[in-house]
Amino acid sequence: MLGTEDEEGIMVLTLKELFDKISFYSTEREYKVKLWYIEIYNENIRDLLSSTDEYLDLREDPNKGISISNISELNVTSCKDIMQLLKKGNKNRTQEATNANETSSR
Repeated sequence: MLGTEDEEGIMVLTLKELFDKISFYSTEREYKVKLWYIEIYNENIRDLLSSTDEYLDLREDPNKGISISNISELNVTSCKDIMQLLKKGNKNRTQEATNANETSSR
């Protein structure tokens, strides 16, 4: 999905295309792209971009619909921003050994 530095994957290519389109159409309207990165493991929700290790609550708001309380919602303006945040979040993911892989992500 992510690819390599030499061959970008579908995720990177899609994000680049998204920001190219935003740049092209930004003269006609305003765009905001926000990012949050969560992990759901054993029915617990964690914010992978937060420095705390607290579990978050899933809530239903009459205006917003389903939401996650206290989630870090960050504004991003480029594919590079998103990739840096994904790398940061990946370091915070839960990993445990399985029979097939010593550091399987959950």
